Amino acid sequence: MLPAHGALHSPAYRKTTRFAAVAACTLALVIFIFAFVPAFAETPYENPLLLFLLNAAFLSAVSVLVAGLALVGYVRSGRVEPLMLGCAVLFSGLGALIAGLVAGGQRSPNDFVAVHNVGVVLAAAMHLATACVTARHAPAAAPASLRLAVGAYGATVGIMLLVLAAERADVLPMFYIPGSGSTRIRQLALTGAIAMMSTAAGLVGLEARRLSGVSLRFYSLGLGLTALGLTGAFLGSPGSLLSWAGRGAQYAGNLYLLAAILIFIRLARRQQVEVRLAVAEFFSESADHYQSLVENIKAAVVSIDPAGKVFLWNPAAERMFGFSAAEAMGRQFLDLVADPEDGDKVRVALGS
Repeated sequence: MLPAHGALHSPAYRKTTRFAAVAACTLALVIFIFAFVPAFAETPYENPLLLFLLNAAFLSAVSVLVAGLALVGYVRSGRVEPLMLGCAVLFSGLGALIAGLVAGGQRSPNDFVAVHNVGVVLAAAMHLATACVTARHAPAAAPASLRLAVGAYGATVGIMLLVLAAERADVLPMFYIPGSGSTRIRQLALTGAIAMMSTAAGLVGLEARRLSGVSLRFYSLGLGLTALGLTGAFLGSPGSLLSWAGRGAQYAGNLYLLAAILIFIRLARRQQVEVRLAVAEFFSESADHYQSLVENIKAAVVSIDPAGKVFLWNPAAERMFGFSAAEAMGRQFLDLVADPEDGDKVRVALGS
């Protein structure tokens, strides 16, 4: 989601990423094993109240939290990808919430399944669109437009309200028939959602590998877990251990998306001014021209704000001081170039 900002390379983040990958693979293995054991895939244990509470906590509440943080990330970075991610999680979160409220009434089980699945398909389509935009490496559209953000979230909520209205009017097609199971429409919808989620996870994963992006890695793992969870829920009978494992994977996927957006915000905070915008502010000519100049010049070029924090750090500075741009951005310049006991001397030399 943040191609221009690089990644966090600290050992703590590397360990966290490895742990997250191992946890995701373990959950994938559990679902794979459950899928080949008939007792796990067919024996039902459904608890509507427990399902509603878990969906409300891990799908709806976490989705709203991710959407709110995604808005913060959009405002701080000017990138549209976090805003699109926010719309995607709102589709799935609101779908789960509306479906839970529908299940609490005297409606047919089909209405619960239909609303939830429609939200999942819309979320998958938006995640795929987000992945495609990320892969294009488009520049940030700073400053962020609050009008665009309000319009995007408003449209998302409006679409889900239309889905609720369609459910109330019995316009939605049959997704689930009690006693018979899933219809062809549900099978096609879930297959499409799984395919879109998996494709999006692959695209984001490739970008994460190319950029060594921690936020992108968590985003890719979150999408992969969600696709895996949909697969488990699709293959298992409602209430079976396989179905519950699939739901657990979806819950974990949402938590990974939450981690992705939190890391994104931290990156945006450390690197609030992109190289292109920083150069454009300090020079009166073409930002593209000076960005190329700063990146290719053999001399170290460093710029700091009035608080002494680095916001411009070119490749020559990386070689001279031994810190990558991602590590230097947002940190105190004196912490990077001077020992603690020499800080005062350097500060005097810099006239600060």
